[in-house]
Amino acid sequence: MYRMFYQCWRLKDIDKLNLNTSKVTNMSGMFVGTRMKSFTFKNFDTSKVTNMSEMFFNAAIEVMDLTNLKTDSLTDTSEMFHQMSYLTTIYAYDNLKFPNVTSSKDMFQSCYVLVGGAGTKFTAANRDVTYARVDKAGQPGYFTLPPRCYGDVNGDGNVTADDAIITARMAAGYGDYNKKYEEKYADIDGSGKVTADDAIIIARCAADYGSYREKYIKPAV
Repeated sequence: MYRMFYQCWRLKDIDKLNLNTSKVTNMSGMFVGTRMKSFTFKNFDTSKVTNMSEMFFNAAIEVMDLTNLKTDSLTDTSEMFHQMSYLTTIYAYDNLKFPNVTSSKDMFQSCYVLVGGAGTKFTAANRDVTYARVDKAGQPGYFTLPPRCYGDVNGDGNVTADDAIITARMAAGYGDYNKKYEEKYADIDGSGKVTADDAIIIARCAADYGSYREKYIKPAV
């Protein structure tokens, strides 16, 4: 998919394209110069991608969501976000790591308005993969934790089997679980109370079962 949408200025929405990326290894320059306002990896399987260099070079994206990005095979992120002068926010969870990246020169170069969740602003001195992490006290970075979603009962930023277990115990009135955890995050089906159905739904979301995540994992209001 090297430079697949290179300077496709009229490209507005990639979700409807139903791209199968399960075997793709090279996404270098894929969205250079595009004018989308936001971007998410929710419909992208990047488990085999090794090269994302210049992937969003000079793109006009303002907000990026990396919560579904898989980086196990990724080795090259050089200039991945280079010259994204409109980019203000990159959402990611704490568990997003780049363990095998060996080339990340100018990964964030010229991202002048990019700010991490704790207020860390882009500086030219910090533009490689070192700052590709959630911004927090004692750990500056350019990523921001996404708004807490329904199903994230324990508040760790992810929807996991642990959340399903907690919800099941809340539904059963077990111990002090209903006092310790907020019911609105466990009531994922919006019924007005925490039930075993909520625990089942959260377990299926955690397991990426069918379309459950897309249907139920949304920012809490």
